[in-house]
Amino acid sequence: MYCLLSLFTNIPEADYLLISAMVENGKELSNWVSNVTNRECLIFDSSWKPTRQLHGCLVYQEREIKKLKNQLKLANNGTSKTVPKNIKNSLSTKPFCLFSLNRIWESVDEKDYYIGSLLDSNILLGTNRQWKLTSNRNKVAAVLSRNYIDLGLKTMIFVSTPKVAISTARELTNGLPSNEASYEKFISTYNLEVQSLFLELGSSEYSHFSENKKIGIHHGLLLPIERYLNEEYFKSENGTFGLIATATLAQGINLPAEIVIIAGDDRYNVETKEQERIPPHELLNAAGRAGRAGQSSHGAVILIPGEITTIDESTISNRWWKLRDEVFSNSDQCLRVEDPIEYFLDSIEDDSIPLNQDQINALFKYKSEATSETDTRKLLNNSFYAFKLRKQNNEEKFANQVNSLVKRRSDLEQISNDIRWTKEISYKTGIDPDLIFDLGNSLDVENLTEFINFSVNEIISWFFHWLQEDPKRLNKVFIKRSTMTNICKSIGLKSENLTSTSIISGLPTLESILQAYVVGKNLNEIEDLIPGKRTKYLDKARSFVIRLIPDISFGFGLLTLVFIHKASEQNIQKEDLPLTLRTLASCIREGVDNYSKLNFKIRNKIISRVETHVRYDSTDQV
Repeated sequence: MYCLLSLFTNIPEADYLLISAMVENGKELSNWVSNVTNRECLIFDSSWKPTRQLHGCLVYQEREIKKLKNQLKLANNGTSKTVPKNIKNSLSTKPFCLFSLNRIWESVDEKDYYIGSLLDSNILLGTNRQWKLTSNRNKVAAVLSRNYIDLGLKTMIFVSTPKVAISTARELTNGLPSNEASYEKFISTYNLEVQSLFLELGSSEYSHFSENKKIGIHHGLLLPIERYLNEEYFKSENGTFGLIATATLAQGINLPAEIVIIAGDDRYNVETKEQERIPPHELLNAAGRAGRAGQSSHGAVILIPGEITTIDESTISNRWWKLRDEVFSNSDQCLRVEDPIEYFLDSIEDDSIPLNQDQINALFKYKSEATSETDTRKLLNNSFYAFKLRKQNNEEKFANQVNSLVKRRSDLEQISNDIRWTKEISYKTGIDPDLIFDLGNSLDVENLTEFINFSVNEIISWFFHWLQEDPKRLNKVFIKRSTMTNICKSIGLKSENLTSTSIISGLPTLESILQAYVVGKNLNEIEDLIPGKRTKYLDKARSFVIRLIPDISFGFGLLTLVFIHKASEQNIQKEDLPLTLRTLASCIREGVDNYSKLNFKIRNKIISRVETHVRYDSTDQV
């Protein structure tokens, strides 16, 4: 939202195209954009879909579930902490699906629904440590999927985590016929991409693609080229007929699924350590993968509730009613866009409450009153929140909140106006001007003509040494909480052992990992550098590359901005600086150690990071 407001303010003549299939208050947003730009803003808001979908919910007969619960209760003699295997294997029943014959579950008339059996055989339910019957959602999803795959239907299964995706794929693979011939034909067609992937990982054995000849996997720890191969293999007419995915696939990726199975309407929250409901728009987004325009004109969705849902003649349990009311009675346009600036202004309004670090970082993006009062006020006056309050004739509330922001932003100013350059960088990055000034002072003691010629790894060493000199610097450079969490994971620290001292002492480890990354070491080699137990699919290295590298590159982008200013003070113009230094953040992000390799990688988009190093080093480059 801040980015959009900046565009409105600085490029008022620009045209804007805002796209979403899920927005409920599109008309309101259209009126806001029209008000800000002083031009007509057209809205296309239609519930029409190019595909037809049948939505259903997995249910069991109430009397059968009561029998299983009673059976489990009688078997619990209080002496065993876990349910014996023979008891577990007896907890089976027949699954049914209650389908709505209307696109939206808005009716309560029986004739608008159809209940049908999904399998000829029974299906095993699960148990927990408290000897309670559970939905066994993931294994049930695997059994149902196998049935549809056997029928030759492209089937997509949504699960909660990468770990569950792997175990569900393993469960589903057992019993499926061999797909070796189709797999071999596919990899011969995509041989360049496949070999590039294996080179990046260090071996085919670490790939989620090479082992999944029968079933594809799609989750947030896949490398981009790995994700692409899994998608293409699922799209292929003779490729895999099953794809296990997490929510990363639900965001509009166009794949030809005829059946979508959603394993659970709740998930485990790592932070709260509790189960939480999946928001309605996420469930509907996942359901929207069934049937894709131009590929499959219709599709079916089966939701397996996290809580066992039962039906007794025409009476269905409460969980179904909650799903109906909260999720499937909505159209796809169920997500109401709110302005995060509203919540930010609310959170800082009371100046008796100290600002937390996240609020301070956000405030640094706004110009202080001493620098430019009008810029900040103009930007905020263009906000969606301001537009709504004006419609309510509540301008006074907004004016007071903006005054509070301007005051609290000015209170953060601790440096004089004669070093305005630190403030300019602060507006761009959200970094404390004091930290920027500190970094500039550290560069002042260096011989800049020598620093200019540093290699990327020498710059990495310098920057990490600078971070280690003062523990406060690390939190000020990497301002996102998730960044610090991922740094701790990469240096082998657990959440209960986090201290500033322990993190700083682990930075040499992070430095060596980063240096290995930019010189082209494969993920297998990087995995060995990260403390902790190795994982089969190199999860530690994957997490470092996918989740941490983008944030680390931000830190080096900050270093470049400060260095460019310091060089200008010595009459060294930006154009005279080496391209490697000017593109340092991109070099770090792409994992190369000079601009020439970065340019080579950009020109050869299909190749991976490691292949970039191999091919570059094996050819004469100008």
